[in-house]
Amino acid sequence: ENAARARALEEQQRELEEHRLQAESIREANEADREARLEELRKRQEELEQQQNDVEQQRLEEEKLRSAQAETFSILETELQDRAQHLFETEQALQRERQHVLRSRGQLSVVQAHVLNMLNRDGKGDVKELSLDAADEPEAELEEPEAEGHHETESMKTRDDVWSMDWSAVQIPKDQVEMEGEQSAKSQSDAT
Repeated sequence: ENAARARALEEQQRELEEHRLQAESIREANEADREARLEELRKRQEELEQQQNDVEQQRLEEEKLRSAQAETFSILETELQDRAQHLFETEQALQRERQHVLRSRGQLSVVQAHVLNMLNRDGKGDVKELSLDAADEPEAELEEPEAEGHHETESMKTRDDVWSMDWSAVQIPKDQVEMEGEQSAKSQSDAT
């Protein structure tokens, strides 16, 4: 009976050893599997971190690009406003200069006509006809009809009366004098 018991114990011990070896091999396999899974998880974690870093880097670059574009647009808008203001001021200055030139030209025409009228008088007080408009303004020649007929003699009489008149005795309304004085002061301030 002791021998049978010893054999049974040996059998049990052998089975236990087999179970222990199986459990150990399973444990080793599980541990190897767990290590492989852990390694895979580590790789995935590293990939995710790399992707997050890439996304963050791309976001920063896009933000810098948007900021640079906004700054460029702001600079361009400022330059366009400056150009528009400069063009407006230049246009205003040219208009003032044109008005001044036209006024000066009109005044000069009157003076020239008066001087030429005085120079063209002969000893009898007759005035030779002289048209400054046709000489000074080529456009006026295009607008004038070729045949003026009998109106020419009437305009000559009117011109004679205007140029032979004593202008120092002419009375100008006060409000017209003030208006011309303001225009003259304005044109002088524009010229400076």
